[in-house]
Formats: sequence, C-alpha cells, structure tokens
Amino acid sequence: MRTKIPATLDHLDQALEFIRKKASQALKSPKDCADVELACEEALVNIITHGYESARGTIEIECTHKGAARFTISIKDSARPYNPLRATPLPNHCGTTLMKALVDSIEYERVANTNILKLHKEV
Repeated sequence: MRTKIPATLDHLDQALEFIRKKASQALKSPKDCADVELACEEALVNIITHGYESARGTIEIECTHKGAARFTISIKDSARPYNPLRATPLPNHCGTTLMKALVDSIEYERVANTNILKLHKEV
C-alpha cells in the first residue's frame, strides 16, 4: 500500500499516520511500531527541510510486509540527490545514527532522478 504527500511539514502528520497504521498491522510490538515511526519521521523531516528546502515536491511512501519476516517502508522523493548512509554527519546532527538504531537495516539508491530510502524492520 502506498500514499503520496506534498513535501511540506504541514503534511508530515498525514504521512506518519499512514506509516503508523501499516506498522501496527505488520509488527507485533508497540515499541517496534514506535521505532519505525520515529525513524521515518527523521527521514521525512530531513527530506522536506534539507532535500527540497523551499522547492515544491512530493514524497511517496510505500509499506510492504513480505512474508512474515520483514516490514519495509520505502520513501521516494525527487529532491536533490542525498545518500544519508554515505554522508559525514555534522556535529550535533545524529539523524542517520538515530534511524540506524531504530530499524534493522537501511538501503539507499538513486534511480532516474529519484531518491529511494528503504527502512527495514524484522518482524
């Protein structure tokens, strides 16, 4: 299941509600659901505030539950290219470290002018 939102902080709650609902259907633990939501919130806020800055754009979010083993949130945007897994963290900016601590694995790829960030949580 997927949704698409305008890349503004005004639509952040809408995106998080979508993720919260899908996570609660796939994950057994309320803590796992909260961890996934927080990791996604960090990613979305970074995309909106740093990727798009003041430009207009959209963010597509897709949640999949493959088999009984893994819940995946794919976040796609067409903001400027940015691989959070290769970036050097700035002092007092620990977003990527936080995301890595909250989910089991993260992948990034850039395909046809689209950033694709995948956050995985084992079920």
